[in-house]
Amino acid sequence: MNERLKDILYRWLPKLAILSVLVLLTSSLINEYYVAPRSDAAAKEDRDKRDQHLQEYKQKKEAKAVEVKAALERIVGLIDTLDGNKQTQETLSKAVAQEEVIGEVWVTNAQGLIVYYGRHIPPVRNVADFPLGSLTKILNMVPEDVISPIQRTAILLPTIIGGHWYSVSRSFSSLSVGIDKIPKHLIISTEEPFTIYGGELVEMNRVKDGLIAATVSRSQYNPPLQERSEESERLSLLRNTTGIAALASFFLFWLFIPAWMALDAQKRREKAAVWGIFGLLGNMIALVVYLLVRENGQPSENS
Repeated sequence: MNERLKDILYRWLPKLAILSVLVLLTSSLINEYYVAPRSDAAAKEDRDKRDQHLQEYKQKKEAKAVEVKAALERIVGLIDTLDGNKQTQETLSKAVAQEEVIGEVWVTNAQGLIVYYGRHIPPVRNVADFPLGSLTKILNMVPEDVISPIQRTAILLPTIIGGHWYSVSRSFSSLSVGIDKIPKHLIISTEEPFTIYGGELVEMNRVKDGLIAATVSRSQYNPPLQERSEESERLSLLRNTTGIAALASFFLFWLFIPAWMALDAQKRREKAAVWGIFGLLGNMIALVVYLLVRENGQPSENS
């Protein structure tokens, strides 16, 4: 480092240290007395809006559940009148088509044979013939006297109709379905549809000596997300900016002190490296010690 640059740094480092302290104090005061109170108020306003949206969502979801339940009751009531001929199959398809909240509908007997379907023809007619990978393997390992045929159907049916059956080709390409797809219930009616991972919502109920499973159209009212207002975003940006400014100014201040001590010690022909390291470790305390013990007099202009 040439002597001219050393002289410039020697004169400016104290001023820069004072400036960094001012920046640190200013950033801290802005964050403490301006950003923090307004951030708390904006966060409370965001929470209040989200709670309001959540309440609206719950009300709309409850209304949708009532529609679904009524539609399923109409379908179940119709199935009780069917006798298995072609005309009754067409009757079911037309009835399901009129229900906006219901998608696919399958009805099976106790052995898993799909006896009625509402919208689309299944690629195979027996639930047990759908290749569901590890789920089928797990069920095959269970003794027949432990799980009855209708219970086995109750496990497979929601997974199939919930969104996987349409990707099964007639060549029976294997589907990757694991144990996490097994429904948490067997033969019970559900008050609300339950979600099949990666597929559609499914409602399943007992009907006569079999089961009815129907996909339920997803609600157009999605749960409210944790959104932030423009004011919250602005305050967050300001808080991050002042935080970075405070951290940078503190870091620079910590370096300016030992740098000036080293330059001053060098001009006084003292151990500049030792005083620089001491200043880096002790900072202001080291500076006070240095000013007390350094040699009196001005530093040499030629040093």
